[in-house]
Amino acid sequence: MDLLEERIKTLNPLTRSFLVEWLNVLHSMPGIELLSMIHRYLEGLFKFLGDDNEDLRQKTAALLSELLREISEAVDIQRRLGVGFGALERSLYGEAAGVPAPGLGTYEAEAGHWAPAQAAHLDFARMFAILVPFLGVPELDVRQTALHWLNEFIILARQLMLPFTAVILNSVLPALAAPHREIQTAAETTNSLLMQLVSETNLAALAEHTQLDIPAVLRTVLAHCRSDAVDTRMGCLDWLFKLHNKASHVVVADAALLESVFRCLSDPVEDVVKRGLQLVAQIAATSDADRFDALMADILRLFAKDRRLLETRGALILRQLCLALSPEDVYRSFSQVLEKEGDLDFASTMITNLNLIMITSAEMVDMRKRLRQFEKDGQVLFVDLYRSWSHSPVAAFSLCLLAQAYEHAFNLLQTFEDFEITVTLLVQIDKLVQLLESPVFSYLRLQLLDPERHPYLLKCLYALLMLLPQSSAFATLRNRLSCVSSLGHLNAAPRSPDFFSTKDKFKKLTSEIRWVDLLTHFKYVQGRHERARKAYLSASSMRNQKRSRRGMPTPGSATTSSAPTLPVSAAAMAAATSSASLPAGGAMAGATSDSSGGGGAGPGVAGAQGGVRRKRSGRRSTGGNELWEVGADGAGSPPPPVPKK
Repeated sequence: MDLLEERIKTLNPLTRSFLVEWLNVLHSMPGIELLSMIHRYLEGLFKFLGDDNEDLRQKTAALLSELLREISEAVDIQRRLGVGFGALERSLYGEAAGVPAPGLGTYEAEAGHWAPAQAAHLDFARMFAILVPFLGVPELDVRQTALHWLNEFIILARQLMLPFTAVILNSVLPALAAPHREIQTAAETTNSLLMQLVSETNLAALAEHTQLDIPAVLRTVLAHCRSDAVDTRMGCLDWLFKLHNKASHVVVADAALLESVFRCLSDPVEDVVKRGLQLVAQIAATSDADRFDALMADILRLFAKDRRLLETRGALILRQLCLALSPEDVYRSFSQVLEKEGDLDFASTMITNLNLIMITSAEMVDMRKRLRQFEKDGQVLFVDLYRSWSHSPVAAFSLCLLAQAYEHAFNLLQTFEDFEITVTLLVQIDKLVQLLESPVFSYLRLQLLDPERHPYLLKCLYALLMLLPQSSAFATLRNRLSCVSSLGHLNAAPRSPDFFSTKDKFKKLTSEIRWVDLLTHFKYVQGRHERARKAYLSASSMRNQKRSRRGMPTPGSATTSSAPTLPVSAAAMAAATSSASLPAGGAMAGATSDSSGGGGAGPGVAGAQGGVRRKRSGRRSTGGNELWEVGADGAGSPPPPVPKK
């Protein structure tokens, strides 16, 4: 064996073949125990597998297969006899760990209570250290054989392999995405066996030198979360699930955990995103209230940093969170953070998305039902959401419709006259009108048949109609309201005895809500948005002036601080844009006729939202050279100059 160990590192294929023949001869002799000395020649045999000589590779593979079979038999015999490896297991775990009690099989009894393999010394730690370098080699046969040996070691040695989990995963996780299917299959088997071993093991009851180093395993898994391979990333998330189940306090304490998990939420593969969301939900479900709120705040910060993620994956992430967790808890936590959000544009966009999901998502059925019933829990939920929903006027109005608080919804719409009607607002109203035709608001459409019980509902819809430009949404809502008005004779029908009691019941339910305070809060939040828009336009104007002084091209000034977050048709967009620039119908026609005729302003010029108004100078008008000023809403522009006669 000394000579063999010295020559085993040779590169000559003939010498290698000669050594394999000698090992076969020694292995066949009954008086020689090669397993106890396997660490002296195992590394050389694995190197032989990568030789170019086909005959040498076949002989080496056959010898390695025979050695592995003999190791398996030796473990089985020593367990039954309670000697060697079996005695070591029993001293560590006892019968509670599934180690069989000592006893002789038929083969051992016939051999006089002695078997050739019972004296073999099996050092799995030393053999595993020899295997590790071959788990990542490019040669297909060598790598596949090393993974096969590793699988057998996990099955045979069981908990003795737990201390090497981090080292194993460092080689197995990249192999899950190997280009060869044979390597992928072997790596999947190894990963499954190791995960099953960790699941079945009581980590708290392990002996000192068989402990699972969870921090080391976690560092290895988090490092491979950055891999470009999808299968590797999925395997990492599976291991994070398992580690969190076994030792959640250790996993959550790692500062790099959430960073890696949130990176998975931006993954281009949807399966990775869903798996990452399941992990986030599991962490949140096992956390206390403060930790839960902090986790939801981290998700909002992620959206604030990556607006593209909010646009492309926002709905998927939010719906999966509501599916895995309580939707009310998720929305309450988001609402608390967004109420104090300093970035008003992000807060408005986020509330708009949350509101759309709340109205349309199937996961929110119970939450919508609780709001519609408007009992004690529903009222508390309504108030909690309302304070942050005030960042988006249409979202706050939609919330009132869901809660059937039609009187407050009408009061909300009346405050719109105090603020600028932007294109974004009109686009969102357009989308809301489309949603009113969905099954979610079927109860609302039925309540239109009873205007005496719900008088403010009709007022709300007519107010929306007055705000909308004449677009497809305007026609849809007008047709719906005209159907109701044509059935006015139904209101003369006799009322049931509980008609007035129902109205009194709703007033009694909502008597504890401070509606005036809510409306004041809405005005305050919208006032902040109004000031932020003006500050943005002022800063943009100053930048344009500086650019023009430097001779640089001046970009077009924006009328809103953010793009519309809800899609609409091109016709509705054009109508909304024309509506925002010309608040009163026929304004341009009135201005044109006035400038040509030299008379007073036309009837469409002075509208409710301001607009273009003529301001006469102290002298007599000459040829239409009067002064013009822009209304308070910033809309309108002076008419083109009229040439003098």
